[in-house]
Amino acid sequence: MKKIAVLFVAFLLLFSAVAFAETAAESQAQEEPEAEGAIVEDAEELDDSAGELAEEAEEASEEAEQEIEDAVEEAEDATEEVIEAEETPEEAEEETEEAVEEAEDAESAGITPDQPVLWGLKRAMERISLALTFDKAAKAQKGLSHAHQRLLEVQAMISANKLDKAEKAAQAYDRTMAEVQKNVGALGNGDAEEDLEDVEGIQQQIQAQEQQLQKIKEKIKEKKKGMSPEVQAAADALVAAVDGSSKEAKVFAEQKKSKIKVKIKAKGLEKQARAETQAEEGAGEGEEAQEQERAETASAAKGAEAAKTAGKPESLPVPGRG
Repeated sequence: MKKIAVLFVAFLLLFSAVAFAETAAESQAQEEPEAEGAIVEDAEELDDSAGELAEEAEEASEEAEQEIEDAVEEAEDATEEVIEAEETPEEAEEETEEAVEEAEDAESAGITPDQPVLWGLKRAMERISLALTFDKAAKAQKGLSHAHQRLLEVQAMISANKLDKAEKAAQAYDRTMAEVQKNVGALGNGDAEEDLEDVEGIQQQIQAQEQQLQKIKEKIKEKKKGMSPEVQAAADALVAAVDGSSKEAKVFAEQKKSKIKVKIKAKGLEKQARAETQAEEGAGEGEEAQEQERAETASAAKGAEAAKTAGKPESLPVPGRG
């Protein structure tokens, strides 16, 4: 608008200069001949000034036209942005659902890696709790609980599009699962039945983590449409690393379970063999007792017969015979 005003003023000056030149030429034509040269020079100067003003006015006009075109283009761009910004009810509902999911993920994860001081304090408390747990099975189960918390943090950071923070949580998850395997490996030196029960409980926790990993994969799949190829590759690599740690722990726990079962079976066979031996020994002792009882019975019978024979009177001759 400013340049349009300048253009208008320039045209006014141009017309004023031309009118003044014509008036001056007519008035000076009636004066003495010696002043004609000066008048002509003034008129020529005015004509030059008018030409310059005309050029400036033309330039200002071109600039004004360009500014008008730019303003029109900006207005069209702004209109397109407004149109694009208008959302259908379905899109608005989807965005609302995503916002609710992100809030739920953040709430379930608690303190996340994007709060470095508080997150560091949170993990320090977890390490202290582990250090004060001495039973290996309880230590492994508590470690799995902490690992599950890391997975929730990974999911929350992916929902918030903070892949660098999600990677920190994933790295912490890998370290925690390595400690879990170490504690699971220490099982098997106590009561075999109790160790088997502990390993089965650990396997259930690992299975719950696999379900959580599946949710994270689905979350990444939903967000892929808004990710660049580089971000997609980073997210996929992150989940693959976490998934690998989980599967490794699952295989390790299954191997430990098999070893404990072999130990229980061997223990059962040993117990069975001991029972059979005891049964055989008991059977032998029974036969000896029966033999001894029979001998004692026979001996008692002989003794009774001998006593009966010893107590019978001798036979006397019958009178009148012989």
